[in-house]
Amino acid sequence: MSSLGFEAQPWQAEQEGVLSQIGGEARRRALFPLAYAIPDDQNHQRYTTIAYRLDATALVRDVAEDLKKGERAHFLIELAHWGIAAGEIFAEASALAGLLSIGAPVLAMLGNFLALGMPYAEINKELAVRWSRTGLSRGVVIGADERRASYLHRMFPVTDAGPSRIARGSDKVGLLVGFAQGRVLSKNQRAIFWRDLKLRLNDPRFHGPVANWAHQQWSAWYVSVAAAFSRDHLK
Repeated sequence: MSSLGFEAQPWQAEQEGVLSQIGGEARRRALFPLAYAIPDDQNHQRYTTIAYRLDATALVRDVAEDLKKGERAHFLIELAHWGIAAGEIFAEASALAGLLSIGAPVLAMLGNFLALGMPYAEINKELAVRWSRTGLSRGVVIGADERRASYLHRMFPVTDAGPSRIARGSDKVGLLVGFAQGRVLSKNQRAIFWRDLKLRLNDPRFHGPVANWAHQQWSAWYVSVAAAFSRDHLK
């Protein structure tokens, strides 16, 4: 059992998948594409909206498959690349995985339903794709706002995905993957990330100070910016 609570599975080298066929910078780009899509520029004021799109389905599918390796998962190993911040990010990811009860059965089911060409009912694949995108976009905005894992769990409970095991499993892994994407962004990248989304959203409901926002307004804000992120930055 890994420190994130994922049960390691019997392993054969030839089955390690695409993430084991690449290394170093290429692997980090594959696992944390948002950190490479947004410039890390101290002159972040010069950016307005920026153009990029992440392949949400492939990212969630590949990380779900990778996490089945438990403590050997590249997703966990590569978090160390972020140096001092890695310990805090890892702790938050560990907490979130525990709160979401992500285990090997969830990961195996999700990897199957997100794999291209698998002969499963179309409705189930639609659920997997939709909720992996939803979870990822929601996780990203909470992570990029430097919120805690417990806050994400309260703000977006997996019951939002309804009773379907496929939808809930997709949402769970999407939330975890998205949260990590947002948390590894630098201060400069977060400034660019939020300016881009605020300009794209431009909703008068969210203008002005946030000091007196209640839970309901925070919820509406995160749902709205996550939807904007999904619409404009996910394939």
